[in-house]
Amino acid sequence: MRTRLLPLAILCLTATLAAGEGASRLSPTALFVVSLVNFGLFLFVLVKLGGPAVVSFFADRERAIRETFESYRAEYERTEERIAALRRAIEDLPAEKERILASYRRRAEEQYAALVDEAQRHGEFLRRDAERVSRDEALDRRAEIIAAFADRLTADLAERARSLDPSQRRALARSFGEFSREARHE
Repeated sequence: MRTRLLPLAILCLTATLAAGEGASRLSPTALFVVSLVNFGLFLFVLVKLGGPAVVSFFADRERAIRETFESYRAEYERTEERIAALRRAIEDLPAEKERILASYRRRAEEQYAALVDEAQRHGEFLRRDAERVSRDEALDRRAEIIAAFADRLTADLAERARSLDPSQRRALARSFGEFSREARHE
C-alpha cells in the first residue's frame, strides 16, 4: 500500500508546488485543472486513509439508527396491542358491569336468606321457649288445682272419718289396706 501511495503523494506535492509557485504563469483553465487534480488527489488520499473510519462511522451510525427505529417500532407495536386490549376492555365494560351487579345481587340474596333463616331460628326458639313456659305455667296451674283438690278431699275424708264410729273406722281401714295390697300386686 505504501508503494502505491508514495507516487501519489509525490504527484500531490508537485501539483501543490506548481500551483503555488507557478500559479501566476498558468492560464486560468490550467490552474483550474491543476486545482481539480490536486483536490482529486487529496480526496483520494483522504478516502484511502480515512475511508475505513468514515465507512465504519456511517455503518455504526446506520446500525444505531436502525436499532433505535426497531426499538421504537417494537414499542409502537406493544402500545398498539395495549390500546387494542384497552378498547376490548372498554367494550366489555357493560358486560363486566352486569357480571359485577349479578354477583352483588347474588350475595345480597344469600345474605338476605341467611338473615331470614337466622330470624326464623330465633323465632322458633322463642316460640318453643314460650310454649315451654306456658306448659310449665299450665302444669303449675294443674298442680295447684290437683293440690287444692287433694287438700279438699283429704279434709273431706278427715271430716267424714271423724263422724264415723270406731267400728266403722276399723272396717274402712281394713278395706283400704286390702285395696292398697291389691294395687301393689298389680
